[in-house]
Amino acid sequence: QSGYIPRGFISSALAYSYRVMDEVDQKSVIILLDVGKAITEVSLFPKNKISECVWLPIGINDLFDGDKKIKKDVLSKFVEELKKINQWESVNRIVLVGEGILTETLIEEMERSFDIPTKLGFCAARPFEELPLDRTTYAASLGAIDFLKYVRLKLQAEGNIFKRILSRICSF
Repeated sequence: QSGYIPRGFISSALAYSYRVMDEVDQKSVIILLDVGKAITEVSLFPKNKISECVWLPIGINDLFDGDKKIKKDVLSKFVEELKKINQWESVNRIVLVGEGILTETLIEEMERSFDIPTKLGFCAARPFEELPLDRTTYAASLGAIDFLKYVRLKLQAEGNIFKRILSRICSF
C-alpha cells in the first residue's frame, strides 16, 4: 500500500559477518552462533562465504538455570546438534553473537564443549566511529550498512570509466 518495493534481503548472519570477523576468520571456516533467548541461528562461513544456515530450538534461556548455572545436559544436546552441520570437521573457530553472549561462563563452557577456539563477536569499530562499550548490540545493524556500501561500490566499479570517476568524486 505504501508503494515501497524491497530490492533485497540481508540475513542477520551476513550482516554480523561484516563487523565481527577479522582477517583470520575471513580466510578460515567459521561457525557464527547468534544466540537468542529461545533459538540459536547457526551459520557456516567457509572462507567468508555463507554456505549453510540452520536454527536450533535452544537459546540462552534453555542453556542456563535460575541460578545462572549452565545446564550440562542441554549444552551436550546443543553440541550434538551442531556437530551435524556440514563441514563440522573443518571448522577453525566459533564466533558467538546475539543477546545472550554476555552471560557469565558461556564462552568458557562452549569452548570446552566444542573443543574449538571460540570468541565473542564484538562489533569492530571503523575509523571515526565512537561506539559504546557494549559493542555487541550494534554489530548486525552496522554490518548491514557495511554490506550495502560494499554492494554499492561493487556496482559502481562495473560501470564505464566516466561513471566510476564521477561516482568517486561524488562520494567524498
